[in-house]
Amino acid sequence: MSFTAASVILEARDAWAESAEGDILTDAQCWRVISDGIGRLRALRTDLLLDENQAETVYADITASADVIPMNVRFRAVLAQYLIARGFQAKANLQNNKERVRDHMAAFEQQARTA
Repeated sequence: MSFTAASVILEARDAWAESAEGDILTDAQCWRVISDGIGRLRALRTDLLLDENQAETVYADITASADVIPMNVRFRAVLAQYLIARGFQAKANLQNNKERVRDHMAAFEQQARTA
């Protein structure tokens, strides 16, 4: 299974909508953060370095919302946590965002290990 960058972005925007600043990152910023998140996720989960045939997987940077992320769909929520945290980090000067960054990054780390 796989999922699109758009599905990760939509999940993050749902969380950001609860805050006063609303839409925190542009699509292009989201694509860069998702690409970073894939790298972090692969560092935490070495099983994501190989495909089902034990060949090394290659992930291209995300450059569009329609880009497909060739991971099991259970990792969509994990990447969304990373994107949510980084979005709040971009606006860390706003009320409660430092705590939200900490909480969502902790959720990313925990979910990455257990997904």
